[in-house]
Amino acid sequence: MGLPLLNTFPVTELRCTAHKCNLYLWSLNRNVTLLTLLNNKLEDFLLTSDLRYTLFSGQTGTLKTALLDYIKRCRPGDSEKHNMIALCFSMCREIGENHEAAACIQLKLIESQPWEESLKDGAQLKQLLLKALTLMLDAAESYAKDSCVRQALHCNRLTKLITLQIHFLNSGQNTMLINLGHQKLMDCIMTLPRFYQASIVAEAYDFVPDWAEVLYQQVILKGDFSYLEEFKQQKLLRPNIFEDISKKYKQHQPTDRVTENLKKLLSYCEDIYLYYKLAYEHKFFEIVNMLLKDPQTGCCLKDMLAG
Repeated sequence: MGLPLLNTFPVTELRCTAHKCNLYLWSLNRNVTLLTLLNNKLEDFLLTSDLRYTLFSGQTGTLKTALLDYIKRCRPGDSEKHNMIALCFSMCREIGENHEAAACIQLKLIESQPWEESLKDGAQLKQLLLKALTLMLDAAESYAKDSCVRQALHCNRLTKLITLQIHFLNSGQNTMLINLGHQKLMDCIMTLPRFYQASIVAEAYDFVPDWAEVLYQQVILKGDFSYLEEFKQQKLLRPNIFEDISKKYKQHQPTDRVTENLKKLLSYCEDIYLYYKLAYEHKFFEIVNMLLKDPQTGCCLKDMLAG
């Protein structure tokens, strides 16, 4: 008896059969790929009856969990096989975790000796940093693919920190930014000449500095108003900042230059009443009179003072 002609089968049945064949072939190819990737010293693991059943019965959730668990326990340093398995199952979060862990290993290698010693071999230090940067970028990308927003953001912040560290080294600056303990963060932030640099360090360590103290040092004492401009652009120049800086000013014996810097800083205060109040407290009467005589601020201030 000859084979039946294809045109005697309903089209829907043909499509269904073809779909099943494709699914089977895809599953078989994937499993063969996994076996090929993992056959090195894993035969006993894969050929147990439970895993053999899992592998060829299509229980992908159980299979990927079992395989990754084995790799983590028995081959913890084999990130290549870990990522290959994760790729087979489109496990982007697990790939991100692996890349992030590998990046942290590079940073730990740097931390294993004093910073001054690392600086003596600048080429090796930069190589470790570049490797950590590449891995952290890959981690952020993988997390983002799996909508792991918090982890992706954390890795992005660390990539900025590592990039800044590399930039410092390339420009002859030896300030250590990576692997900082909590107690050293404020001191590091105070030494950085630009606000964006301080912000990168603070965000990477999830640290909230005393910005009033930073501004007092950078703007009031050093007179660096470009630092203040950067700070203002980030919408961080709130009324409490002016009040805190004013308190710090009172605790010291200011020079004429420091006094002029405070007067200039107060002019950035958009709260007119607070500007007037602080100027009056510091006996900056030329500012007080200017505000009272100004057509735009005078009427408003007089109403507030009368009330």
